[in-house]
Amino acid sequence: MKLIPIFIFSLIYNLEAGDILKVKCPSEQICAGSSLNKPICVYDEDKNCIRIYKSMCHLSITGCRESKKHYDYSSDYCGMDGWLCDDPPYERWTLFFGH
Repeated sequence: MKLIPIFIFSLIYNLEAGDILKVKCPSEQICAGSSLNKPICVYDEDKNCIRIYKSMCHLSITGCRESKKHYDYSSDYCGMDGWLCDDPPYERWTLFFGH
């Protein structure tokens, strides 16, 4: 019987602590007024290719959303066309319908 209040207290504590630990990332709208709107490229270690971002601001927001720090970035990477992470030039449905 004594365990029920302890269980309820620990459940409430865990729910409250979970809300505190959530990080709220800024919106991409704040990047519109940024003076550093130069494209930046970062090496994506997971997919082994280079991703292009509109600016350093966009890169920071993506890092916040993915809970990941990007260390290997440079505007020089943007010239490496063969290593860019490309989406396929076709739609998923074109393979299904054979076009």
